[in-house]
Amino acid sequence: MTYVAFDDVEGATGTIATDWTIEYDGAFTETTDAVISNMDRNGNGNASSKDLQRLMLTLYQKGHLEKIELIDDT
Repeated sequence: MTYVAFDDVEGATGTIATDWTIEYDGAFTETTDAVISNMDRNGNGNASSKDLQRLMLTLYQKGHLEKIELIDDT
């Protein structure tokens, strides 16, 4: 399974799966949700590795993340 794991600047952690499922309840939930909604424009719920890399860059540019990484457990 491939997913994005991140820590925000306030210490909350989160993950985003390839089906765009978000596990995060931090101060930047609204911003993170907006980025995910924008990334999954076609609504197919199936992020590629390139999609996740683009997601990581977009979230990082928002300036609220301390750490972000792509995890591949396959």
